[in-house]
Amino acid sequence: MEEVERNPNVMRSPFPNTGAYSESRPTDINEALAFWKRKLIDSFKKMPRSRQERLIEKNSIVMSIGLSVTLLNLLYRFLPLLLRVWGTPTIVLGSYVFAKKCLTPFLIKEFEGHLNPKENNRDKVE
Repeated sequence: MEEVERNPNVMRSPFPNTGAYSESRPTDINEALAFWKRKLIDSFKKMPRSRQERLIEKNSIVMSIGLSVTLLNLLYRFLPLLLRVWGTPTIVLGSYVFAKKCLTPFLIKEFEGHLNPKENNRDKVE
């Protein structure tokens, strides 16, 4: 620090170094992951019930279709041509329907204790 004060050619920052930035940032990956986890939990708790259910639905659809596409990529070379042409869209569509009709209601029932109470539609003014 003394060298900076003595040497006029060294650029100085116009902002004082208070150390607040270095104290507030996470020091390791576990601390950063814990911060991110708290942020996700807080934002999920602040959502209304309908948005929570929609988020669960979107995630289950993405996971279901992603799993089916991954399995299709592994087996695609071994499938006959007719099964490639007709089976691939059928399997993707089937995984979408499975996620929408089976997986989403199951997950909503499983997470019932973590979801906000249901909204009362009678109180809404039309």
